Amino acid sequence: MEGSITPNYVWITAGVGMWTNEKTAEELAKREAGVDKFKIIRVATMLDSPFVAIGKKEFYQRLSGARRAYMVGDIHHVSPQEGVSGDISALSASGWGGVSWCVSYDRPRVNTQSLLPFSKRELICEFEQVVSGESPDPLTIEVSIDKDREKPYGCIVLAAMIIGDLGYNEQPH
Repeated sequence: MEGSITPNYVWITAGVGMWTNEKTAEELAKREAGVDKFKIIRVATMLDSPFVAIGKKEFYQRLSGARRAYMVGDIHHVSPQEGVSGDISALSASGWGGVSWCVSYDRPRVNTQSLLPFSKRELICEFEQVVSGESPDPLTIEVSIDKDREKPYGCIVLAAMIIGDLGYNEQPH
């Protein structure tokens, strides 16, 4: 795992894969997330720095054929009879930017307006503390795997794919 990265561009994505073995479940989750073509380099921290949120097409264009891509987030496996929910959020405004994700076992997926996904809630709180203003709405993706499923193994990918400047000695904010 690499040290820290100062983001310039961030694409958040998520995917779910289920199969009869863990490896194929992970490959399917990466494919659904659109990150299966890359050698993913996990980064320990993303500095709280503003960035431009982009989509998959622009991310691929900006990498211009590179096979390696930097990621913060989680690739999470579940065994038979386990359920999992996950969410990932990104926010960049007022000179600040951040990404947050959360994985919960056997938590039912809740799609009500009154209950925000954990990663979204965390980013809103952090933004309002650091910037001292009302937070814009973070971009959020939610995924889940039910414990009562046809295939025994599952995997979720929660990824913030980053184009930025890699650093080794910086301290996160």
